Amino acid sequence: MFGAQTVGVTLAFTGTAMMLAASLVLFSSAPDKRSAATTQGLVPLLAIVALIVGLAVA
Repeated sequence: MFGAQTVGVTLAFTGTAMMLAASLVLFSSAPDKRSAATTQGLVPLLAIVALIVGLAVA
């Protein structure tokens, strides 16, 4: 990977990792909001898995 592809992958990973981190903070800090935190973190987790699989295949 070189150039624009590297930048794109880095931005995608960083953005989704921050969303996942926010859901983990919510999950650990507010027991009454664990359901919402799980919902909030599911899509970024799936996106990170898909990104890693896509990079491994390419």
